[in-house]
Amino acid sequence: MGLFVTKKDIEKFHVYFDEIGYHENNELDWEKFVEASIDKLDHTVDLDGTTWAASLIRECVQKWDTIEKIFEKKKDVWDQYDWGVSREIPKCKKKEAEGIYYLTNIFSDDAVDFVISSHDWGVDWNEIEYNGEDYVADDSNFFISEDPDDLECIYLYNKKGKIVCSIVQTEEGLALIDNKTVYAIQESAEGPIEVYPRAYYDSLKEGQSLDEEQLLLDFETRWIDEEYKHAVTKFRIYQETDDLDIPVFIAAAEIILGHNSYKLYKKLKRENDLMSLSTAFGKFTALGALNSLRPH
Repeated sequence: MGLFVTKKDIEKFHVYFDEIGYHENNELDWEKFVEASIDKLDHTVDLDGTTWAASLIRECVQKWDTIEKIFEKKKDVWDQYDWGVSREIPKCKKKEAEGIYYLTNIFSDDAVDFVISSHDWGVDWNEIEYNGEDYVADDSNFFISEDPDDLECIYLYNKKGKIVCSIVQTEEGLALIDNKTVYAIQESAEGPIEVYPRAYYDSLKEGQSLDEEQLLLDFETRWIDEEYKHAVTKFRIYQETDDLDIPVFIAAAEIILGHNSYKLYKKLKRENDLMSLSTAFGKFTALGALNSLRPH
């Protein structure tokens, strides 16, 4: 079946490429597109802009076949549009991007592979990849794995294969159970999840306020689709920390748990719908039986 491409499609994706900063008139290059996209995320002013940029990038990834068809069949129309026109998403100054990191799975259709990037790393980025059982990153001492019997639980392991905490989504928010890491998290009703040294956090007495001087970093996640499948997380680093990959894995777990919660919700909704349908059918058949007993 051929792929039908309209002029509206061409104009839309040209605008998206312009906004992302991937100005291509010759040959599509996936790696260059990813590099430009990551640079765009790394230099957004705020999380609203990051989410907006991630949404545009995600649509380009989803429709990459369409974009390829444009370059194969409609490049003359593509070339009619100018670059440097679309600047709706503000770009921050390099100084403002320092100490900011991003995690996202928007380049993965099945949402299981993640990219970690930062202006501090230049054009380089790191990855968390799903190998069929675990989510792993090169040169990391940790990895995460889903509980096969509980979609609402993800385990964080050290390199020896020992569980160092369970990451769960509760009614109060994200929580670390049986936490043996050096970090503790504090989730507020609104705003980012804050990360503190666990030794300090555990020493707090009931009712004692948190000391902002102890705050190591915080992170906040935004989902960009209705299925809570693809998301972007922004990290702000306030102090130099060891094992930064632990908070990154915790944030990745939050994204995975978000989609798992959605799947559980859909499952329960289907079951409830079937139950309602069954109840309605039962009432219908019972009513039919009663009607059959009435004298005619």
